[in-house]
Amino acid sequence: MKKLAIIISSILIISLIIGIVPCNATTVVYYGYDPDGKYIPFSEPYPDYWSYKERSRTIQVKTATITISIEGLPSELSTNLIVDGSSMALINGEGVAKFQIKGDEVLSFKVDSYVTGKTGERYYCKSNTWASEKGREVEVEEYRRTYTYMPYYYYEPNNSYPHYYYQYYPYYYRDTTTVIEPFDQTHSLRYEAQYELAVQNEFGASVSQSGWYAEDSTINLNTKSIIEISPNTRYKFNAWTINGEDVNAEQIEIKMNKPYSVSSKYNKQYYLEIKADYGSPSGENWYNEGTSARIQIEKTLPIGGFLGTLGAKRIFENWSGDFSSESNAVDVTMNSPKLVNANWSIDYTWPIVAILLIIAAIIIALILIAIFFGKSIKQAITKSKVEKIEMTPLEILKARYANGEITRKEYMQMKNDIRE
Repeated sequence: MKKLAIIISSILIISLIIGIVPCNATTVVYYGYDPDGKYIPFSEPYPDYWSYKERSRTIQVKTATITISIEGLPSELSTNLIVDGSSMALINGEGVAKFQIKGDEVLSFKVDSYVTGKTGERYYCKSNTWASEKGREVEVEEYRRTYTYMPYYYYEPNNSYPHYYYQYYPYYYRDTTTVIEPFDQTHSLRYEAQYELAVQNEFGASVSQSGWYAEDSTINLNTKSIIEISPNTRYKFNAWTINGEDVNAEQIEIKMNKPYSVSSKYNKQYYLEIKADYGSPSGENWYNEGTSARIQIEKTLPIGGFLGTLGAKRIFENWSGDFSSESNAVDVTMNSPKLVNANWSIDYTWPIVAILLIIAAIIIALILIAIFFGKSIKQAITKSKVEKIEMTPLEILKARYANGEITRKEYMQMKNDIRE
């Protein structure tokens, strides 16, 4: 723990002094120990052993290397590398950082979960933290130094007897001990591209699909074909506009290989209703707002019955209602719902002419008949007169009696008188 505290303190001091160390994809940044035991960035690979002095003697401690690499992040982007809670470096995409560790040291690493790229583009690191493993216990040989009394002999000149005394001498002996030996470790922090999908729909369909999606994921969008506002006003689906291009389908599938901006396009429509008691009008339908609708109906229609046989007919008079015109074929601007009525009148010209002709023919016929019969009567009267002149008195008397001009008594008396 003491060593870890020293490392963290050193990191904080280094961060304050040198700031965040940038690193690009082709540069490897090294972090290790200086001779005083401080944790600092190295400009070149560090030695395999960390040396320090203890009581005027140099001691070497075996070290190991932790290699942290960044994958999936473009080289022009960088992420903040945090070691044991302190910012250590900005590592560009595909960058590498190497850390020197000793013994039982354990380091924790963390990078930004999200790195923003271009508009609508970001990179996500799902597992953005990692901790190194503690070194392994191993038995190593060592030589321990001890002091022992050893006899020390010397001869004096002209003296055949040696003198000796005991003196301390250093003594080394071999022994074994268990130590924590670190080992090299490698870990990659991988980023995956995500793209933003922005969905706009004034009627709400598929708007909830807006959000960030992993690269190559598939999203389905749907919307209604008709949105009824009232019986004579509605919105009709026209197209999805995907990054500026229209797709004429109500259901679309988007593969998220880049950012997408999607909006629905609807046409507002009004209904044109035509009421006509006669004829076969055309043009009743739904129309886009602001467009022209062509309405048309027959100019004339025959009628049944006696007057129809005489030539009476219906004549289109005008359109009335939400639009007025006397033309039977006309364009209507659909800026609102429309209800138009076809109005008719009856033309009696030919029946009147026919009746007048019939009357004239009857009068002429009567005149001709009168003329003809007048001549016949005159001839009959003339003939009757002639016949009366040629009759005998007795025949005339009979004729008068037959016509009731005289009584029987008068007839008998006159008859006797004629015979005498």
